[in-house]
Amino acid sequence: MPVLKTIDFWSGLAFAGIGFSAWATALGFDSSSSAYPATLAATLALLGLALAFKAWRDATAQTATAEGVHIILQGPALEIGVWSLWAVALWAGLGYVGPTFVACTMLILRHADDRGLRLHIAQALSVSLVVFVIFYLIFKVPLPELDFIRDLLE
Repeated sequence: MPVLKTIDFWSGLAFAGIGFSAWATALGFDSSSSAYPATLAATLALLGLALAFKAWRDATAQTATAEGVHIILQGPALEIGVWSLWAVALWAGLGYVGPTFVACTMLILRHADDRGLRLHIAQALSVSLVVFVIFYLIFKVPLPELDFIRDLLE
């Protein structure tokens, strides 16, 4: 069956599984702190199911291409490696914004065409900064940061 050969189908199922697991965990929190993580987890689960459904629908409409098989064999290793290096950089104390910008840049450039390099780098920077502003400055979630950035924000 061609749908079993597409990475989007398996990624969607993985996101749905993680989302439902996180949602069940978040429901166990006290009522004052469960709404946001439960909503975020449910959104991840629903988007994962939507991705898996779209991959299933597309696979039934046409057969898998050689490019799709190529992504299955080589694509996930790059993503896993990038996010593993990102986690090591956070653990090593390199802050949040720098490693996130580098990881986002690598992944956006991996999946984008060669045109618009500056636009892709701007996208990666904006994703890094918007997530930082939302979680660190608005929600007051402690993110690992370098001392000079922390001094600028205080």
